[in-house]
Amino acid sequence: MKPHQISALLLSFLFVMCINAFGADSSMLVAQNDQRTDSLRSRMEDRKDDSSSGGRSHSGGSPKSTIDASSGLTQCQGEYALCLASTCKPTGRKIKVKRDDGKSFRFFEESECKCPVITAEIAQQNGTTLTATAGVNEGNMNGSCAHRPGTVWALYNKDIVLYPQESANPPFSMKQQNMHQCPQGTVGSNCWNFECKVDKEKTNGAKTATCYCAINDGQFGREVRPDDSLFTAAGGYYNPSAKACGMYPANGWIPPKP
Repeated sequence: MKPHQISALLLSFLFVMCINAFGADSSMLVAQNDQRTDSLRSRMEDRKDDSSSGGRSHSGGSPKSTIDASSGLTQCQGEYALCLASTCKPTGRKIKVKRDDGKSFRFFEESECKCPVITAEIAQQNGTTLTATAGVNEGNMNGSCAHRPGTVWALYNKDIVLYPQESANPPFSMKQQNMHQCPQGTVGSNCWNFECKVDKEKTNGAKTATCYCAINDGQFGREVRPDDSLFTAAGGYYNPSAKACGMYPANGWIPPKP
């Protein structure tokens, strides 16, 4: 994928996420990007409809899913980790991250994040299917939704807004996600399309996974710049929520307004 294609697709994907996260507050941004956002939303919804008809989990095998060859965007079926509301901590190690649609690699500082696993029950509570959007040529995915036993991928479904929140009291209680924006220069973690190990023990009855993410790695290989801000649900139930901005939060960066 060429750099300008990556940039356009990234911005469209981020705007789709922002629409769900911020609602009316993002209307001005959306108006400037209607054509790209509508196109990507339509493609994502088409793939969701196609993949949900298979009714087959991706655990332990290669599921049926529809892949957009130009971007690698795919609808994966089955359980996955959702890291949008998680804070992270550096491990002191490096993590190998795919770039340029999987054609090259780069090493980033690694972070570790505990993220809720989205189960069929949680999906049903949110009125959606147990599917999620992946970029199978990004992060450390291997071109498909298949994963190793005892692991899940960290993915995203815009319809999941009620799920276990790390910042709730007690931790990982079921709460509505509470989005906020961290200031320019926030050092965050990109967990989307990264592998997670399912935790042996539940937290407050919630199934969780430990995800290994890339610090300041922008989605689709986009470089994170000093003047980028970051939107996240991490710390949504802290007082104040901004406390999480200094805890390597997941998930998406926003470029400054032109």
